[in-house]
Amino acid sequence: MFTAAEGRKPLLVSLDIRVQTYDIDFAGHVNNQVYVRWLEDLRMEMLGLVEQLLDTADLADKIVGEALFNKEGLGDGGRESASSTLPSREEAS
Repeated sequence: MFTAAEGRKPLLVSLDIRVQTYDIDFAGHVNNQVYVRWLEDLRMEMLGLVEQLLDTADLADKIVGEALFNKEGLGDGGRESASSTLPSREEAS
């Protein structure tokens, strides 16, 4: 069973599923295959959410990496200083 690290929430995904008339047989029972299809729909929803999280993490890594790169003065072959590449507090607000 998956448990989240202390202080972190596990990834929870929910999906509202509307039961269609073709999901139920004449006796009013849902076929086992329908449950498998619903689980597949939920799996696709979860993968989409994970993809969004990974894209966000990649973007954050890129922004932090560029900020550190420019802070070290390496953005222009070492000729630029950090003060000229990063905005001052007055400029940022």
